[in-house]
Amino acid sequence: MINKICSKAGIDNKNVSGRRDYENLLQMMIEIKINKL
Repeated sequence: MINKICSKAGIDNKNVSGRRDYENLLQMMIEIKINKL
């Protein structure tokens, strides 16, 4: 599931330069889940 999200965002979790964007994406997902609760 995470790989699909990364591919949609054009982020490769193996790429160091995209690591920060990957972490930001996860942070956004967590915030969205909290807001839905």
